[in-house]
Amino acid sequence: MTHWRQRLGEGGAEQMLRATIETGIKIDAIGGAQLKRINVDTTVQTKAIRFPTDARLYNRCRERLVKLARQQGLVIKRSYQHVGRRLLMQSSRYAHTRQIKRARACTRKLRTQLGRVIREIDRQATKPTEKLARLLETAHRIHTQQRHDKNNIYSAHEPEVECIAKGKADKQCEFGNKVGVAVTSQGGWFVGASSFTGKPYDGHTLNAQMKRVNNLIGDRVSEVHVDMGYRGHDYTG
Repeated sequence: MTHWRQRLGEGGAEQMLRATIETGIKIDAIGGAQLKRINVDTTVQTKAIRFPTDARLYNRCRERLVKLARQQGLVIKRSYQHVGRRLLMQSSRYAHTRQIKRARACTRKLRTQLGRVIREIDRQATKPTEKLARLLETAHRIHTQQRHDKNNIYSAHEPEVECIAKGKADKQCEFGNKVGVAVTSQGGWFVGASSFTGKPYDGHTLNAQMKRVNNLIGDRVSEVHVDMGYRGHDYTG
């Protein structure tokens, strides 16, 4: 499904949704009155990443750097493959048993190993390829970021993932992208969806969301129902 969705792309998915709505209208499954009132809300589209910890980020980023650098013909003398794996396991075990000082010591060693691999690749790859340059930039950010910095990276293979808090009792934070959805108030027909980069305020996503809805069903909406999170919105339609 992932490969199929990537081949389909954003335009193809929008075309499929438009065809679904048009078919529903044609067979009278969707009435014209249903499209006049819609509900708009946001949620988090979670990514398939593990819970980010500094130790796992350092180790995983080092592994990806070594693998890609060797594929491109660079000589990595010290990959820290076995040492890094053992340090990551030790860090997890120490943290589980509340031996925080020992866990932090393992994390510092993993960070040092990542820094050594980064410097070795920087010395050899004077003109890195685009793929290696992107991964090196991600590695530099992971190596230097601190806990309370803004725009931190939470995954080496998905650096655009954001940490979003939606006020849920069971999940303090979710890792993914903010998504706006629009459904009809009557019948619950899906009439629009938009993905947003960063962590925009809910009210500042309404204008883009309504543009997507109008692009799919035309100028048929007369009422838009939202929750209190949309106070101070930017929609003027």
